[in-house]
Formats: sequence, structure tokens, C-alpha cells
Amino acid sequence: MPTANSTSQSEVAHFKFIASGFLFLRDVLTFPRMWALNQFAYTGRAYQHRTGHWRVGGVFSPSNRRRLINEQPPRTAPLHLRRTSQTKTRPSTGAFPNSVVFPGGVAEPADDSDHWLKLFKSFGYTDDDFATFHGVGTPTTLFQPNPILRHIALRITAIRETFEEVGLLICSKDHKSNRNSLYADIIPDVDVKFWQKQISDNPERLLNLCKEYNCYPDIWALYYWSHWLTPCHFNRRFDTVFFVTTLNNKPDNLKGSKEVTKVQWESPNGILKKNIQLELELHPPQAYELLRLAHIPDIDELAEFGKKRNKHNIDVIYPIVLRAKDGIVLLYPGDDLYPSSLDYYNDAINFKDKTVLELREKSTVVHRLEKLYQEKKSMLILKNYKQNNHINMGDKLLEFYYNEANKV
Repeated sequence: MPTANSTSQSEVAHFKFIASGFLFLRDVLTFPRMWALNQFAYTGRAYQHRTGHWRVGGVFSPSNRRRLINEQPPRTAPLHLRRTSQTKTRPSTGAFPNSVVFPGGVAEPADDSDHWLKLFKSFGYTDDDFATFHGVGTPTTLFQPNPILRHIALRITAIRETFEEVGLLICSKDHKSNRNSLYADIIPDVDVKFWQKQISDNPERLLNLCKEYNCYPDIWALYYWSHWLTPCHFNRRFDTVFFVTTLNNKPDNLKGSKEVTKVQWESPNGILKKNIQLELELHPPQAYELLRLAHIPDIDELAEFGKKRNKHNIDVIYPIVLRAKDGIVLLYPGDDLYPSSLDYYNDAINFKDKTVLELREKSTVVHRLEKLYQEKKSMLILKNYKQNNHINMGDKLLEFYYNEANKV
């Protein structure tokens, strides 16, 4: 579930944060979603400066028994959706029209309410349980100034927006003393349409829903996965955090909101294959994370890894734009050409008098996206790169289609 903040080029000092997450079942759900923005969003929660709004998104996959994420037909797969444009009443909607994304949306002040802490404590949780969200390492700016409260609020945003978009309520009724599973709980017997409208009209009503059904957002089952920040050269920007969670059983009769045109469970490799066959569009964060998720084929292993990864903070993936003779390169952290110092608001586009291939051949560690001007497809390339506290994908070259690549 992602959170993000967006801005126009005239307001580069302000960007939207998105929170989004991957939801995995032992039977996997994915939904293509159409956004009206020319940026990417991912699972997690985001905050919008000035207005105080956050955006959240996520991917989910449920699991019954030990099944493989990449089995065909998919048994364990992320939830993705295709979303229509500009249908929600709150700001910054309609992002990424006709592209596949994970559930998410705008974070609201209601997600930061102290009433949530009181609700969690009524189910036996303590300040020590909240402190588990403060991972090892320096938190990114998205989680400052109070990382613990920010982690709680971002997860609530992701859960709220997922319910608004697909009617899946990731909440638990269990007292802390009865919780020992890696998997998320869901509340199936909810009047979905009624509460979707209630919460869409007023996000504070998620708390009312929880009180009526005697439950609480299952935030401890959402694991911090990654953090992306859109380059400052794009018209609209997102500061996006992703969470991953897993379900034991596939929910029945998911009810998408008006902004969702299609909801599906599908394997990561299945989604990537449909992209290369031009059946759907992926933005760089989605393509990258689907490739990463495909490296853990078992849902139980994914849940275990997510919990361990959750104990550490993580570097922001902030692409640096480089224009070569024959194409565009987006450099990711760890690449040999990635700068040692960053300005998240005023980075200039770098120009190189070399071809894309020449730049790659001169680099020992490669962690980048390449797009030749004459080609329709982009290439995500990893060579000799290993991210701290995350999946080691080895050397990879992933081709995918991304229509916005030439607009950088």
C-alpha cells in the first residue's frame, strides 16, 4: 500500500506521499487500476504537504496452503487493479489511467488520530508493540519526525484506502494475546457498499466502523517493503511507501469502487507477461517490485521474509534522470553513476555524450532503467547490485512497456 504526495512542476518543493502495499493470498489477487497521473504509485501511504492529504495503495495475495506465487494458474499472487480517472471526491485522484497498480490512495488527518492508539490498547496492545515499527537504521523523511506514529498512520491509510477501493477490510477482532500469525485478518461480514460510501465521504468513519464491528486495523500484519520517490522533473510527484501482507484465504465478492474498472489476483510473472504482450501498462515501481516479489515463490516464505525485513529501515529509491545520446537512463541507488549527494527538489537532468550502452559498459555496478528513444520498451537492469536488508535479485534484465518514459 503506497502513500504519496504530488505536485506540479511549479511547486517542486512540495510532493505527494503515497502509501501502498502488496496483499498476498495463498490464492493471489491482483487488480488493474487506472490512474490519471503520469507518475507511479505503490502500496503504502503518502502525505500531501499544505493540504495534509495522504495517498495510499497496495497489493494483496491470499494463501490457503503452501502454494507458489508463480504457479499457473496463479495460486499465490498480488492483488492489482485498473482504476478510472478522477472519480473520488478527495484530492489527487485519477492517477495512472489504464495502468495496473496496487490499491492505495490519499492519506487523511483522521489516520493520525490519537483515538487509534486508544482502540489498539483496548485490545491489549501497548507502547512496546507500537515501538516495534521503529526499525534499525535511519528512517527516511516520510517517517519523520515521529517514525512510530508515522508507521501506524501510514498502515491505517493503506487499510482504509484498500477497503474504499475493493471492499477488503484488513482488520482483526482478536485480543493481542490471541494473535500469533504472520497473516492478516479480514472482517468478511461488513455492509461494504454502505461503509465504502461513509468512509469515502468522511475518513474519520473508519473508526466508527471498527467500533461497530468490534475490530481494529490489522497494522501489525502489514510489513514495510519499499519506499519510492518520483524524480523532481515529472509534472506530478509521489513519495510512496509500500507494505506487503498475506491472507490465509481468498476473499469472496470483492466490491470495487467506481474508480476501479477491474480487480484480479495474478502471479507477479503473469502480470509482467501481460505487460510485455501489451495487455496492460506498468510503471517502473510496479514492474520493479513485481520482479522482486517473483523471487520468493512461496507465500509462507514471503510472510516470514516480510516480517524480518520489517525490522529494518530502507533507503529511498529516488531515480536520477540522465539523458544519453540515444535514450534516457533512470539511475537507482547503488549504481556506479548514482550521485553521492541528492537534492530531492532541484536535481538537474544530467546530459552525457555517450550512448546508453556505452554508459552501461563502463559501469561495474548497474542498477538502472534504460529507454532508447527508438524503442517502445524500457529495460530494468541489475548487475552486481545487492540492496541491504532486502531480496538479492542477482543480475537481471527485465523488459517492460511504460508509455511515460520519453516524457522525462
